[in-house]
Amino acid sequence: MNKLIILLIIILILSSCKEHSKTPKNTQNFTDNSTTHNEPTKIDDTNIKFNVLHKALQNTIEYLKRTRSNELQNNQENRYNQFFEWILKHPNKQKELANSFTTVYNFLQDKQKKNANNSNLNTYINNALTCQEHNSNPTLNKKLPEKCHKQYNSDSTYNTINFDLIAYFFKNMILVITTEPEINTNINEKIFNSLKAEFINTTITDSHINGLISRWQD
Repeated sequence: MNKLIILLIIILILSSCKEHSKTPKNTQNFTDNSTTHNEPTKIDDTNIKFNVLHKALQNTIEYLKRTRSNELQNNQENRYNQFFEWILKHPNKQKELANSFTTVYNFLQDKQKKNANNSNLNTYINNALTCQEHNSNPTLNKKLPEKCHKQYNSDSTYNTINFDLIAYFFKNMILVITTEPEINTNINEKIFNSLKAEFINTTITDSHINGLISRWQD
């Protein structure tokens, strides 16, 4: 009789331990699922701004190679490539440059939405370069963007009276990158700071950003 009672007690103890060991595992699963469902999904728009800037400058380099090869002498294209190889390895620098580009980005985005709403900002900037290229050489056998013929009208899609303002602005940004003196040992850092200054110098009358914004008031 005593043996039977002892056996029953042992069975009850083992059963209790088994149930207890299952509980933490279930709790852990619930916690993991809860954490997964609450992860943030916010997209940083600085990536978008940086990509627009990078694409615009790359298209401008290609434009200059086709139309103004004399503007890319003395390894200036190599300087451009070296700068972007450097900044693409420094995410914090990309974010900082993108934030400084905000005023130009917002201005051009407003123009794109107003004048070419069926497009996107990358295409809009590239179309402006194509129009300027055609203006420099009207004999080009190249399909032109819609409304390119209005480039000298005050209600121009891409520019304003007598200026190809988008192309002019990004060409000057290429010059900022490619004409920095070689004597500076921290050349990429110097270019980085020069570009940032160009993007935020809205209080300087003859700055390139003012040349873009003040001449295009429509």
